[in-house]
Amino acid sequence: MQCKFLTNGITLDLNRVLKPCCTFQPGKEYIEKFNIANTSIEQWQSSDELQTLKTQLDNNEWPAECVRCEKIESAGRRDSVRLNGESAYSNLADGEYVLEIRPGNVCNFACQTCWPRASSRVQNFYRKANIDFIASDSSAIDYEILNPIKNKIKHVAVLGGEPFYDPQCKKFFAWMETNRVNANYIIFTNGSELDRSFLQSTDNIITLVFSLDAVGKPAEYIRFGTQWEKVLDNFRFAKTLPNVKVRVNVTQSPYNYFYFPDLVEWLCEDWPEVVTFGIAYISEHFTNNRVAAGVFPLSQRSHMIERLQKCISVLRTSKIPKDQKSNAVNAVLDVIKDLETLPYDQQQHKEFLEFVQKLDTVKNIKIYDYCPDLAACLDINL
Repeated sequence: MQCKFLTNGITLDLNRVLKPCCTFQPGKEYIEKFNIANTSIEQWQSSDELQTLKTQLDNNEWPAECVRCEKIESAGRRDSVRLNGESAYSNLADGEYVLEIRPGNVCNFACQTCWPRASSRVQNFYRKANIDFIASDSSAIDYEILNPIKNKIKHVAVLGGEPFYDPQCKKFFAWMETNRVNANYIIFTNGSELDRSFLQSTDNIITLVFSLDAVGKPAEYIRFGTQWEKVLDNFRFAKTLPNVKVRVNVTQSPYNYFYFPDLVEWLCEDWPEVVTFGIAYISEHFTNNRVAAGVFPLSQRSHMIERLQKCISVLRTSKIPKDQKSNAVNAVLDVIKDLETLPYDQQQHKEFLEFVQKLDTVKNIKIYDYCPDLAACLDINL
């Protein structure tokens, strides 16, 4: 078992820590040692820590830091970051790199499943709601650290914040142009603020990964800030550009267990190049580490399961590529399994409702105005 990101990946996260990929979960000592204030890219690449990770995977052992990929792959799915890297970057030679970077965290959305370090707007709402959080290092990156490898960068994945909205992300795009870094882009976007002139002016291939968790009104609640018709228009526009590949990432969470069948069925009508299914980790505020199907009372799960099973039927009869179909079906089956097997966690249910209420209050919205079915599944008193 190998990981292309361990040999060809460089991630610079919001805490200014060097990692193999964006889902890598380092410990405290690692974070302190490999902050760019304390190390260079060359020192990090030759470190014992990175070699240990490679050895573990060579021995078919999952490093503790790779728990997200382990969970996804153990469910029979093929949309883990590791496997995505294996397919997307198989042609990278030694000394060629894919750079994943979060230049900043300024965002115009405050998604329910996002975390303050990745969104300035989420951070502001957490502060107003008196929800504790760990702030990110929002200082500007000195891109000179990339000079030793800038001519070896073949792919750049830009995360946010919202890359087309964040001033630091715009500065990074300018640095790339000034330094004539000839790389293909992968840009993760909420779809609200596409820079159409930028997309149309470059000859390089740009892959836009739209973060979509639902359609219509539920989308406007789960990814607060969404104007669904505007996102839909940008999504359709992107699909018309010859140099742009369109993908979708769906974040699975209790917020959209009921609604993402509608999204999947809509996608089946004109399936993008790739659809992946991520898992929401909004765990630091909750008992038992992760909010999952256990927040739903057992009596409220049957309708969700029925909708998900119908979604599987739609997927199986669709004309989407075989590997994409298999992966999507397994992602839905994974949710069904949780709903069928995880016991009701009354404490987590209480914590989740309190969390929802706090954020609804500071956002001046009400969950049942946007997601009445979800409110019913959570036994929220209408």
